[in-house]
Amino acid sequence: ADFQHRFNGAMVYGEGCRRLDKGWAATGGLILNPDRNISAGISIRDATSGYAWPYSNASGMNSDGNGETGIYIGLNLRPNSKLSINIYHEEAATSWLGYRRNSTDRSSTEGIRMTYAQSKKTEFSLTVRRTASLVNRPSDDDIEGVSENIAKQVRLQFTGEPSFGWQLRYRWEYKKQELPGTVSTGMMAFQDLRYRPNGLPLSISIRTILFQSTDYGSAIYVQESEPLYSYRNTACYGEGMRWY
Repeated sequence: ADFQHRFNGAMVYGEGCRRLDKGWAATGGLILNPDRNISAGISIRDATSGYAWPYSNASGMNSDGNGETGIYIGLNLRPNSKLSINIYHEEAATSWLGYRRNSTDRSSTEGIRMTYAQSKKTEFSLTVRRTASLVNRPSDDDIEGVSENIAKQVRLQFTGEPSFGWQLRYRWEYKKQELPGTVSTGMMAFQDLRYRPNGLPLSISIRTILFQSTDYGSAIYVQESEPLYSYRNTACYGEGMRWY
């Protein structure tokens, strides 16, 4: 079941689902637009541990959404016609044990993204994000304790259309992960070249990725949807190049 209601520049929405003799899941939120240049939103989600739907594609700490509760708060500011600023904070917790973790998990993420659109065809963006979660702490005891795992990321991106039908996109990203007693880093740079001829049912996409990271913990993820019938969220770690 779901609902949606709009009133005086605001919208309230929600959705819920229950598996027979199993668990349930629900989400709801509020979006506010007090001014044409300001918008804010809050979203709350909750799913019991019995809600184990095999075809779930939840938006949260994982795609299953089982046994997870969370809250997301976001703010969008547009100081002028070319600059947009997005600020957000998210808190989440699960009732399950996980990989490399002898406790239930909780995480927090905060970030800011600034986008400058010089024109309809040229855009620059800067994203800074910090995520904290739990991971086992190295110990000589039989039972390990847990510590905070902190990941910090910076991303620069440029998108431009030099001529009709052509699009260029460049991205550089840096990640630093701080685990108990260790620090790992990763960097990634990619270039996209896309061409769509006018009047033809044809498109061409070429991507080249260069990456280097200390270990899997500092891997940088890249979405890939251009290959036909394929969608991946690829983890780039180690040292190498990837292209298609």
